Amino acid sequence: MLMLLTSAICGVLLFGKQASFTPARIYVIGERDIYAMSLRMDTSEYSVSILGKLSYEVKKLYENGDADLETKAYDMTINVLGQEMKQPGGDIRVIRYNKFGAPIEKGIPKDRRQPIFMNFLIYRPSAEMKVGDKVKIDETIQGDVKTTVKGSAKLESIQDGIAKVSASISVMEPNLKKPTRIESVGYFDAKTSKLNRSESKLEDVEPGEMPGMPPVKSITVVIERDR
Repeated sequence: MLMLLTSAICGVLLFGKQASFTPARIYVIGERDIYAMSLRMDTSEYSVSILGKLSYEVKKLYENGDADLETKAYDMTINVLGQEMKQPGGDIRVIRYNKFGAPIEKGIPKDRRQPIFMNFLIYRPSAEMKVGDKVKIDETIQGDVKTTVKGSAKLESIQDGIAKVSASISVMEPNLKKPTRIESVGYFDAKTSKLNRSESKLEDVEPGEMPGMPPVKSITVVIERDR
């Protein structure tokens, strides 16, 4: 009995060491995900906080695994200098995403594009990940503007069906003077690769990304599945 128990424990430990996670999403037409978002922006003069909801619905599939997602931000509340303002949210938009969750914005006017930091809060490497191993990230997104993403990601653990991934990346576009740095932790469903929760901190945010704002020191964003 003791030998059997010891073998079983060793088998569990071995399985844990070999555990892996495939970051690629498998999109399904009509599938809808809703997240609660909390954002805090610290500038050189004051802080801004934003609470709201984000909705994503799969509208079209592509042979390479990409999908068109109908996206919308709504139920937004903005707090600046203690003054709270309700906002109706942004327009409904349809944006193509690759199977690793990165948007490919084409044919979208500059004034309607999302700030770069919202596009890469959680960036999944395009490779299978094993627990404890770091994966190098060096990729280019070819949209209206060529975006390079460099850094690394690490699969910290897989526990109770949740894959925990930490990432440290720099995101650069040709029109920016320096890359935006993003440190993040994401919690994904280990089977479907759907995001359950993310915690991201951004620094070196380009002033041009936030027109009308004082210089931004840092931005902290938490996104959590609502349903």
